[in-house]
Amino acid sequence: MEVTIQQNFSNGSLALCNEHCKKVLATLYCAILLGGTANSVMMAHVLSQRSSWSAITILITNLTVLHSIFLASLPFRLSYYFLRQWKFGWFACRLVSSAVHFHMYLSFLFYLAIIAIRLLTHFRRHPAQEAQTGRATALSISIWLLGTLTFTLVFRFHYGTHTDSSHHCFEFHQELSLRSVAAINYCAIGVLLATVSVLSVLQLLVLRRLSRALGPGALAHQELRAHGSSLFFLLVMVVCFLPHHVFRAFFIH
Repeated sequence: MEVTIQQNFSNGSLALCNEHCKKVLATLYCAILLGGTANSVMMAHVLSQRSSWSAITILITNLTVLHSIFLASLPFRLSYYFLRQWKFGWFACRLVSSAVHFHMYLSFLFYLAIIAIRLLTHFRRHPAQEAQTGRATALSISIWLLGTLTFTLVFRFHYGTHTDSSHHCFEFHQELSLRSVAAINYCAIGVLLATVSVLSVLQLLVLRRLSRALGPGALAHQELRAHGSSLFFLLVMVVCFLPHHVFRAFFIH
């Protein structure tokens, strides 16, 4: 009898936790949808007013498009949390769930491209404006192609292939027990951590070098402010990407 009572208590606690987590997630996704939509509209308006396009502007435009694609998937998530039931089929469940990872890793690549271009501009001779925009366009196309190809392969062969439910969604943790999936996750985590660490060191060295070279009026120079914004992008990576991947490595282990 005692075992039965403890089992019922455990099941009740688990159900309460699940309901509480769904409410928290619904609230967070509502805030992200509203704030993200407002930000995307504002960025689209600002970008449309520009008469000339730089390499950084092209990459930021791609980021805005990528954010908009992710925001388009959020109403489907919210419908699941509000209705307590998934009504769009298993393929749509996998697609909407994987949109988070597609958005996260492609955003990382675009942030990486912005920082890399600014670092290369600092250490090498400034190329012409036309050459910069041409390279940024080619780089953007390459990122989209690489991201889409990788996403398609992982989605086809690994993501959500061992669970099939017409009423539940976003429960794909079972795949993490597979060695191939765990290896892919460990590789992604290692590459991301190493890249952010190296770029952070380089960016701090550049800021230190510029502040010493420019003297007391360093903050008035555009180059220093540009590298300051690159440092902000790195902080976005540290705050938004690293905690998720550190916890993911712990969860897989």
